[in-house]
Amino acid sequence: MKCSDIGFGTYDCAYNIMLPYYVTDPTDKTQRKQTKMAAIDKCLLPEILLLWEAGIKTTGCCCGHGDRSMAFIGVKDEYIQKMKDLGYEVYHNECRPGAEDSFVPKTPLFYVNADMGFNCWEESKGMVHDEPEYEVVGLTWRQKFALKRIIWKAWLKRVLGLDR
Repeated sequence: MKCSDIGFGTYDCAYNIMLPYYVTDPTDKTQRKQTKMAAIDKCLLPEILLLWEAGIKTTGCCCGHGDRSMAFIGVKDEYIQKMKDLGYEVYHNECRPGAEDSFVPKTPLFYVNADMGFNCWEESKGMVHDEPEYEVVGLTWRQKFALKRIIWKAWLKRVLGLDR
């Protein structure tokens, strides 16, 4: 099944990831901070993780499930300017005219098979024209894997503008 075949709100092409920060539940009268899980579409996961690492708290996201014009990343109001400073374009939502808390993802969206594993973006990145080229010899497979992750993360940060 392709990502474009997945219905909105089904989370069939998403991972449940624990937020790296605590939240308060508005229905909880004690307002205690607690952990929360968020469903992140597979193809947006690397970008969302990098935004979290940059200290930006997201409020939701969607890859558009085959329709790039529907893809967005929502952030808390206090991070709107930081997203703009990182070069993100405001996503204009017809249901919320004038709202500027959602942005167009920078990730090249490949809309892969929903059944692909956790690293589906790495298996698909060959479609991107400026991906890093590298060949390393004399390393164990674990060392090559670790190096590949470091290079891929650095490349993705550059593409997303988070390396400034």
